[in-house]
Amino acid sequence: MTRGLSAVPVRAVSARLGVTLGRVGALLAVLALLAIWVIRIRYAAPAYVSELGADGAPDAGWFALALGTVAAAGMLLGVAELLRTPMAGEARGAVRAALAGEARGGLPGVPVSGGRGAVRAALLGGVCLILAGIGFLVSTVYPCTARCPVPGDPLHTMRDTIHITAAIAGFALVAIAMLAQAFAGADRRSRLIAWGAAIGVAVIAGVGGLLALAHVATALGAWCELVATSIAILWCATRGLARTKS
Repeated sequence: MTRGLSAVPVRAVSARLGVTLGRVGALLAVLALLAIWVIRIRYAAPAYVSELGADGAPDAGWFALALGTVAAAGMLLGVAELLRTPMAGEARGAVRAALAGEARGGLPGVPVSGGRGAVRAALLGGVCLILAGIGFLVSTVYPCTARCPVPGDPLHTMRDTIHITAAIAGFALVAIAMLAQAFAGADRRSRLIAWGAAIGVAVIAGVGGLLALAHVATALGAWCELVATSIAILWCATRGLARTKS
């Protein structure tokens, strides 16, 4: 019991820090998304998201700042998720008892329901968001060359390969975090939000990808990619606000 009680101050500070970082990360994610939409609307021709920061793009510098902000948001949100999640073996009963007078539902930002599956989903999601942030940071440092040529195009360069690989990896890691919450989130609301986001991203990005591969209606495909990206970023922002009410 004493050992469990001694963990209370550390867990309390950790959880509150997680709540703060989550809110900051959510704000950064939303601001970055708004900036990306403004840049896209200002762009004269149909363009996929990465093309907005390619060599010669009119707002390439601003896009790099926006994408870098997405990277920072991802890492902050991932760290927040880890800080708000109790580690396996922690005496949660003792912690709740010690703080019963202050926060009857448990520590702020710490899931009270969902069991081991929810804890594992939160931990996996946190790690994935941190790694996704790193991926987006790499894609920021290595922007595409003009028009973002794909592999097989004679204009494709190693820098394009690095950018595309890092961006796809980041997007895939966000999808894994999304699915982890969809299957084993701490509460029904978070699971429904994750399922809605995952299905929306899969369908819309799938349509955009097929249009791009077929070289048909590429303008529509580009908008599909932007909408799918927006859903993913907004879902990340919801993770920053998750379980902040106790």
